[in-house]
Amino acid sequence: MTDAESGDPTPLPKPHKSGGKKSAAVIPRDCPEFQRCMAAAENDPTIDANDLLAMFRDIGVYGTLLELKVVAANLQQVLELIASVEGWHSLPEAVLRWRPLLDWILRQDSSVIPDSEYDKNLHKAPLIGLCATSHPLYALLWWTTDINQLNDWYLLQGHVLLAHMRLIGKLPQRDYDYRTSVQAPYSDILSRIYVSGLFLREVSVRYANISAEFLNPRQQPQVLAESLYQFWDHFAKGKKKDVAQVEVDEDELDDPATYEDLKACLLRAHKDTLRKHLQGFIRMLALAYDLLTSTIRIESHGRGRRTIIQGYLPLMDTPVEHAEPDFSDPQKPVRTLYKRAEAANSLGRGSNPGGAERYQREFDIDPDENEGEAFVEELLLCSHQTGGGAANLLTTALQGRARTEALENQLFLWDYEQLTDTALQHLRRNMDRDFSEALSKNTVKPSLRAQSLALLAVLLGTGVGMVLGRQLNWVQSRQDLAGYHHFAYQPGTDGQPGLWYIHVQAPRSWRWTYHEAQDFCADIQDSILCLPDVGRYAQFLHQLLEQHPDLRTTSSGIFRRREASYQQDIQQYLRTIDPSGYLTLGRVENYLWRRCAGTGDIGEAGLICAKKQRLGQVRHFYTTLPQAKLVDRYIQVMEQTPGIRELSTDAENDPRSLPTASTGYLGSQFRPKIEVIQSAVKALGERLEQQGRALYAAPRGSPQKAPALQADWDSYYNHYTLYTWLYFAYATASRAICAPFPDNPVEGTASGFMVHQDKSTLDRSHLRLLWLPQTLLQQLQKQWDLAAQQQELVSQRVRDRVKGSNFMMRGRGSLTPLCPRQLRPWLQEFLGGDMPVNSHRRFCRGHLLEQGCPAEVVDAFMGHWYAGESPWSRYSSQSALAYVAQLKPHLETMLDTLGFRVQPLPPEYAMFHP
Repeated sequence: MTDAESGDPTPLPKPHKSGGKKSAAVIPRDCPEFQRCMAAAENDPTIDANDLLAMFRDIGVYGTLLELKVVAANLQQVLELIASVEGWHSLPEAVLRWRPLLDWILRQDSSVIPDSEYDKNLHKAPLIGLCATSHPLYALLWWTTDINQLNDWYLLQGHVLLAHMRLIGKLPQRDYDYRTSVQAPYSDILSRIYVSGLFLREVSVRYANISAEFLNPRQQPQVLAESLYQFWDHFAKGKKKDVAQVEVDEDELDDPATYEDLKACLLRAHKDTLRKHLQGFIRMLALAYDLLTSTIRIESHGRGRRTIIQGYLPLMDTPVEHAEPDFSDPQKPVRTLYKRAEAANSLGRGSNPGGAERYQREFDIDPDENEGEAFVEELLLCSHQTGGGAANLLTTALQGRARTEALENQLFLWDYEQLTDTALQHLRRNMDRDFSEALSKNTVKPSLRAQSLALLAVLLGTGVGMVLGRQLNWVQSRQDLAGYHHFAYQPGTDGQPGLWYIHVQAPRSWRWTYHEAQDFCADIQDSILCLPDVGRYAQFLHQLLEQHPDLRTTSSGIFRRREASYQQDIQQYLRTIDPSGYLTLGRVENYLWRRCAGTGDIGEAGLICAKKQRLGQVRHFYTTLPQAKLVDRYIQVMEQTPGIRELSTDAENDPRSLPTASTGYLGSQFRPKIEVIQSAVKALGERLEQQGRALYAAPRGSPQKAPALQADWDSYYNHYTLYTWLYFAYATASRAICAPFPDNPVEGTASGFMVHQDKSTLDRSHLRLLWLPQTLLQQLQKQWDLAAQQQELVSQRVRDRVKGSNFMMRGRGSLTPLCPRQLRPWLQEFLGGDMPVNSHRRFCRGHLLEQGCPAEVVDAFMGHWYAGESPWSRYSSQSALAYVAQLKPHLETMLDTLGFRVQPLPPEYAMFHP
């Protein structure tokens, strides 16, 4: 079973029949949601209901107000970002009136404006297929992307929004009656916005490695429209050159009109859809800014095959054990990876040479997709028995890749890719010497080399990676951090080191389903990690900004050149100082993460470096740690780094003395507070004590009172089973599965160990050895005995539906299996709020790490490993006795702190017998 609340796999959506969209048409006036919203607006003196209706009309709000709060939140971010970009004209008057309206929308409860329904089907964007074509701007404003390009992508949304307002502003039909209309009367404009939305959704998932920044969205709207139109004119006329063969000087590389990265993506794309959608986006802008006339028709798909356009959703950050989501439009089913692997069997039937290559092309398998645990599990679908050379060739290649990956996972601590101390010292010495020379070359305009070396130092000191590092901003205090600043630096004062502010993106799983649970979970304030610059890596920044102070006074960031420019210059510099080729940009970017992960926890390293790594993909969802611990770990790594001067131990200059705002936790949002767990355990124990006394005192032998007494026993049994499940869950970190309890615990686990399979893998690679404390065994045995008594009251047919003692009483002599779905309402009652059933795993991992339990012991306890990392595999050197010796003191202390005790049963003669 997986960590999901239910073990049932979500079926892939079936293609819809053509014409199905017509059934989704609604008239706002006929929708009760719209009526309630407008009634509340008319009764609220703080806003103008007419302005609200005009905003609904201009952005094309769907009549049922579906996802309106999400759209309002995203639109708010877009407008704030547009207002902060220098050089842009002020927003239109009509748009300026939206700000108080958006605030009002976000303040309303679900009785006025319905909450998001995204959590009802996490595998499908709620607006796609419902109103993507009839309300394309509204559907586009719901979408999002990954954090590394979020600012630029919001600006692209802003460009579409402003162009849409210009286009409809020229039409007399703009002031149509929104209340009585299924969609706006200007279908040609909606078609252009729809195609632009398809292109932005391709950008959101970086299709063909395209990125939002490649379009230079920070340009003024008119300038962007002109430069893109000119670019497309040259591109469409065949003036295409391989990017690698184009030799330009430094200034030409930074000319925003060249769009070299964009051109490279278009040339790499295997399908024409990206070019067609980009063309539609450019023509939409050109029409809005009078570069084209409306007589030019937009590209259409005609009656041919419709192509798959995926888009970025929060679900894309979920662990690998979850099913691959479907983000496509109707009639566009996405083939999941296991279906692609399964198709390899058919290649063996009459296949010919080259079949494997055609299979790779047909099913669009990219090498990066084959990485990870999920694909390794599906290798068995590629059969050796088919007799076909292509299938066997593919199977052999994939199995070889799996073996290679297993070795990489085992050896990453000693990998040649890790930057050595000698190489680091050599790099630092050369950087100190060459930076001053590069800075003095041009005192008017900062040279590319000076900026590249300053950026290289930032990457060494923070480990954030090139994409986030280029977004660095200079701030004077934490209060200066805007909502869209994901990476900033604050200079130190009075000899203290400066501070790096790094946005740590929490996993987005269950964001909407459990929004109220955050009140009961670890205090995560603003997801900003504050790290002291103890390595003095910002010294190059100080020198650069002293000579060019204008770089710190704009929201455009310090490093304003294109990412490709910095990458090429840094790589050239590294080859200059190290002709052997050992020093590479990739090793520099991964240096800090490897240092942290190599001698600590991989999940902890992922929080410090704010960079996604394959080995931290699952651990990322279960790691929540105090900021103070992360800072201590970062400083510890810096102290072990060669060339870093000894850190001050003076209390006033202690780098660990961070601002008061930099407290609390970072990481997964659903780690329960220890007080919440203690309160739940205590309340449940008190309930059992009260029910036990009542059962002892209950009169027996009266047939009239037998049903009521049996109901009391059913209730007592259910609460006792819930207490036992909580005890077992926190003592073993078991995933939320059906039937977790062992049979006849005392006899079946006499050694104190049990083999536990709580994750569905074809090769059972996640079988793990659990050590059960003696008190837990006693609790499990008592629950087993109590369950045996309850089973005597039901028929054998009902008894056969459950496994052992893994059931709850449902009344009237019926049982229900002990599964996450049944546990959720019970847990909600005692925890005080609704949260994921497997939230105990988040607590266990974070608490054990926080208390100093070794990371490899915590991973073995949690069942967190990838291929080749299993501590219980045939070739592992893990010692079960050593594992228990290290885990036992931490686990027993944790269970004792939470208040778990063996719950006694009522006296034997108080048992109920009909």
